[in-house]
Amino acid sequence: IRAYFIVSKLIEQEKITLSDEDIDSFLKNIADNEGMAVSKIKEILEKNGQIDDIKFKLAEEKALENISKYVKIKYLEETPEKDKGGNDADSDSR
Repeated sequence: IRAYFIVSKLIEQEKITLSDEDIDSFLKNIADNEGMAVSKIKEILEKNGQIDDIKFKLAEEKALENISKYVKIKYLEETPEKDKGGNDADSDSR
């Protein structure tokens, strides 16, 4: 729930808006993958009350794209920890 509020605030602060084309493009991708007409996909999603969820997801993606312009990600290699205590389950302690 906390993440939802954070993302909602980010969408608000970044003034993220969705165009009809954004939504139509998303629905077209679903329709193509399912082999159905866009109108049928839209009808199903509206009937199930999922259109608002899709709009939120698309707005979230746009917001993250916007902030990624300002963020620099540095990937670090993970190094294995050295065995400090010799408590390896595979070792023979007889």
